[in-house]
Amino acid sequence: MDMAKKDIRQYNRNDLLEVMIQLGEKPYRALQIYQWIWNRSATSFDEMTNISKTFRSLLKEQFEFRPILPDLQQTSSDGTLKASFRLFDGNLVEGVLIPADHRMTACISSQVGCSLSCAFCATGYLERKRNLSPAEIYDQVIQINRMAEEQYAKPLSNIVFMGMGEPLLNYQNVMQAIEHMISPEGLGISAKRITLSTAGIASGQLHLLLGITCCNRDSLLNLLKNILQQGAGLALAFGGRSKFRFPRYPCGQGRRERSGGSPDPAYCP
Repeated sequence: MDMAKKDIRQYNRNDLLEVMIQLGEKPYRALQIYQWIWNRSATSFDEMTNISKTFRSLLKEQFEFRPILPDLQQTSSDGTLKASFRLFDGNLVEGVLIPADHRMTACISSQVGCSLSCAFCATGYLERKRNLSPAEIYDQVIQINRMAEEQYAKPLSNIVFMGMGEPLLNYQNVMQAIEHMISPEGLGISAKRITLSTAGIASGQLHLLLGITCCNRDSLLNLLKNILQQGAGLALAFGGRSKFRFPRYPCGQGRRERSGGSPDPAYCP
């Protein structure tokens, strides 16, 4: 990987339009490239067959793709598939495919590690190394959808942000990734099928942490009533249908246990 080249997926549509103008290309090329990236999930310029080979060669000289790659995969007795994905810098994140009779759910990560150290979550033991980019979040959906189609001959129906990391501490990148998922020029997934789970961050700007390990459910409800008023930005990003879930342990990570090995009920939502 040539780090001197720029990641093409860091550019939004307006940025791509400026790049096309700088390269002396027609403005409509920006939309073509955008659709290849986010609608057809291309990970190389060679896939863009409605663009001339000459222009594709020019793009290769200046830009590159940094897709996540499958690393390891495990299957549990109930059919759940847990996978690790390797990032361009060598870091690993986890994703989970949760099959059910009438749905296929992808549980995806938003950060490498986590900084919150929630008592019920094994990811809390891991150092937070960095946020995932919108493309790295998006790629997990593509990879887990392939797992669903290969193993169960069904596409994904739902997405939950309950993997590694706190989504609202990577607010901008998570919102951009969701936009690529729900946009008609992206994957076209219904916003109602995407759930964002938080440990209690009110927004990407206000770092309000809920003491979920030392308050009961009624106290948590009262706290949520106060912070939901600050959820207007989330509601807008989710097409007016934002979803909030009570904090739970991330998929595939498991909750912390008592010294005897049994789950501690204080940490069981």
